[in-house]
Formats: sequence, structure tokens, C-alpha cells
Amino acid sequence: MDSEMTGRSTVVAGLLACALVVALVAPVATTAQTDVVAEQTSVTTTQTDVLVQDVSISGDAVATRNDGTVYLWPSRSYTLTATVDKIATAAEYRICALTDAVELNCTTTTLRPVTAEVELQVSESVALGAQNVTVTMERVGTNETLVAGQLARIHVLRPTGDTDDDGLQNRDERAVGTNPALADTDGDFLDDGTEVALGTDPLNRGTAFVFGAVAMLVAAVVAGLLFRYGPRIVAPLRESAGRSSSSPTSESSSAVERTPRSTPDERSPDSGSTLDSESDSSPPFSDEERVIQLLEEEDGQLRQSEIVSRTPWSKSKVSRLLARMDEQQQVVKINAGRQNVIVLPGEEPAKLESLRGGDER
Repeated sequence: MDSEMTGRSTVVAGLLACALVVALVAPVATTAQTDVVAEQTSVTTTQTDVLVQDVSISGDAVATRNDGTVYLWPSRSYTLTATVDKIATAAEYRICALTDAVELNCTTTTLRPVTAEVELQVSESVALGAQNVTVTMERVGTNETLVAGQLARIHVLRPTGDTDDDGLQNRDERAVGTNPALADTDGDFLDDGTEVALGTDPLNRGTAFVFGAVAMLVAAVVAGLLFRYGPRIVAPLRESAGRSSSSPTSESSSAVERTPRSTPDERSPDSGSTLDSESDSSPPFSDEERVIQLLEEEDGQLRQSEIVSRTPWSKSKVSRLLARMDEQQQVVKINAGRQNVIVLPGEEPAKLESLRGGDER
């Protein structure tokens, strides 16, 4: 009997000990699980809070900046710098810059809990016209895009276009040094194209003052001459007009009335065709003008073999013509491997400038 009581006491004591252990361990496990969930939630929140503060563009391709848009020359390189806000913990990210049409460049870098600047080198602009640049950030090892938003606006200039409608093509703006996005670069109330046509400096604001002074001087001289010599000039004219008005005109008027008017049927049948042929006639293009026209239709660049295929000329004639135009600096002949590329002056791609010269074989 005593041994049975002793066994029961042992079992009860064991059960009480197990209950005590469970009561002590359960809160600790629950607290640890809660901390893990909270830590995971904190990491996700920190990731979605990563921001790209600013995007700047610099380099040889930058032509000008106007109204929040960066205007770029084609076939020129530039650097796109993204300023990234600090993050909670260091991690490796893949950062890309892209437009609606193409991906400009991507790079992989480690970001730390400080504000960082990430540079993306873009060799040249392929697509022309206005474009929105978007920067995306993706943490390496995940498929989650952390940041995506419109951050910059660019406009790649067409060489033969006239973006600011000032009468100068964009390539001429670059040669002169004027702003391709502003019709009046120097702010003197004369468009850049007008100043170039007049032979004045489109970068000198004093041009308008010179023209104003000259116009005032001419007006003063004319007014002085009219005041001094006006009556002497006007009086003879009035007397002549009075004599002509008083002379009889009946004979002339009757003669006019007797003059038969030709009807449409009496007119020469060849008169209309002659006029049409005269109106349709126009001076032909010279060989040089034809080559320049073909280049302008292709944005300033064309292979020599394409010029041969688009004209009725032989290869030897095209080769001699392009050599002569290259010597006269009307075009630039660039040797690109086993073929020649013909470009307009100022449109040479940077990566081919060192290969200039030579004819096709």
C-alpha cells in the first residue's frame, strides 16, 4: 500500500513538473516567433521605402536644357547619375535606366545606409525625339522591383530637323554654337536663322541695338531730305499729272473698244501646253547636290554602296565624286572596315572618327 501511494505521488510530481516547463517555455517561443515576423515586416517596409531622389545627365551629348528637358546630340556619349536615398541595411542592387523604346544601361552595385550616387554610362542615343527616362532598382536574388518611376525627360535631336523653328537645322545650330531649343539664343528679338542670313552674330545681343540705331539714322536722313527737297520734287510731278489728265483720251478708248478680243476657241491650242511645260521645267540637281540630298534623307549618314545603288552612276564615278567632295569638305568619307561610310560634316560618329579615309575596294 505504501509503495502504491509512493508511485502515484511520483507520477503526479512528474506531471506537475511538465506543466511547469510548458508554462515557462511557451511564452518564450511565442515572443521569438513574433520578433521574427516583425523583423520580416520591417525589412519589407524598408525595401519599399527606397527612393531615387534625382537623376542628372552630363557629357558631350548634352546640347542644352530647357523647361525640364535635356536636349542631346545623337552619336555622342553621356553619363546618367541617379542619386539613391539611404537604405536600412546594406544589400546588392541592380540599377537600370531605360526609355519606352530601349534599355540605356544597367549596373550592379552594393548600396549602404547612406545616400549614394550611381553612374550609368550611355554610349550613344539610338532613338530620336522626346523620351522619358525611367530608373528601376531590383535587389539581387529577388524578383521584386523596388523603384520604378519617371525621373527625367530627354530629347534626342534629329540632325536635319529644326527643333526651335528658327530657320536653322539642328546640325547648323551645333556648328554656329546657338541653342537648338531656343529660336533667339542671344535674346535680341532676331531669330538665329535671320541673323545668320544677315551675316550678324547670333550670339551677340548687341545686334538689335545696332540695327535699331541704323534704322533710326536712315529714317532721320530720309525725313530731312523730304523736308528740304520734298516741295521741289512733288511740284513737277503734280504738273505732269495734271497735263496728262486733261489730254483727250477718246481716240485711245475707241481704239481699245475696236480691238477684237480673242475668244477661248480662237486661242492657240499650244498655248496651254507651252505654259504647262514652262511651269513644270526646273533646273536639274548637280551630282554634288544629289549626294547631299540622299545624305539628308538618311539623317546625314549613308554607305557608299547605297549611293551607287540609288543613282544611275558607276562605282568609279561615285568614288571619284565622293573623293572630290571630301577634298572640298562637302562630305566626310570614313573607312569602316571593308566599306566606306559617307557623312555630312559634323555628323561623324565618335567611334569611327579614327577610321576616316580610304575608298571601297
